[in-house]
Amino acid sequence: MEEVHFSSNQMGWICGGIDKGLFGDPVLLKTVDGGSSWRSINLSSLQVSKFITLYPANDSVLYACGPDISAGGFNSPRVLYKSVDGGDTWRKTVSPTYRTGSSALYFFNAQMGISATINSLQKTVDGGQTWRTVFDGGLVGLDKLQCFGSGTGYAAGGYGTDLTNDAGILLKTIDQGETWQNIPWANGTITTLSFLNEKVGFAGTLGQRLYKTLDGGTSWQKVDGLPPSTSNGVFLNEQDGYLAGLDVERTHDGGHTWQVEHVLPTNDACRNIGFSPNGTGIIITNKGLILKN
Repeated sequence: MEEVHFSSNQMGWICGGIDKGLFGDPVLLKTVDGGSSWRSINLSSLQVSKFITLYPANDSVLYACGPDISAGGFNSPRVLYKSVDGGDTWRKTVSPTYRTGSSALYFFNAQMGISATINSLQKTVDGGQTWRTVFDGGLVGLDKLQCFGSGTGYAAGGYGTDLTNDAGILLKTIDQGETWQNIPWANGTITTLSFLNEKVGFAGTLGQRLYKTLDGGTSWQKVDGLPPSTSNGVFLNEQDGYLAGLDVERTHDGGHTWQVEHVLPTNDACRNIGFSPNGTGIIITNKGLILKN
């Protein structure tokens, strides 16, 4: 499993795939009852080994990206797919200006969205038919996107694989992704990005540290205490938040202390965590386990 997203209190999707060597079987699950039950959507007609990232613009229009089987398998260029019926059917979008390799997607509405790749940000205003590069920064490892209806948004990531080579990046837009400013960041690769609003947010790093901003990213303060994991995190407000790695832990004091809520099976780990607007949380693991709060 790769990602979980909700478009409303009841409607949500889980995307991913089953690795079978060079290729694989794509997996897409859909809920219409807030995560109480899930049904599988057949993607066998698509030439994609799995959806790596997915974003619902609304309950009907979804965008997803994954490796193109026809080009070689899991490590092939990633192509963009679009659904206009809630994910039941999909078509490949063919755009000569789209940079393959989306690692994160965000759509302000059904037509306007942002695609993050390892080295760039692109924007579409016509539902993915054409794309413009709005940021190009070299090998910076952008894989986190979070935006708000006001037009403010953040992109983050880094290229650190261990603490000897750990450099992060944080970008901000205030005009719906038309322009991006590089925010000074010297705390390493960002592995979790969770903004509550345009000003207040949390960032977890590869070095297992948690930081908080109250001014839209201009300044950051390290949160006292050592979090259990910083690879998958979501804050519901300034006090309550979750971090999930080998287990699921929760804080009630803004990240200063953490309590174990659920221990995952041996040799499994959290892959992604998502919440619906009404606070229903879903955690998916590397081995396909689905947990609901």
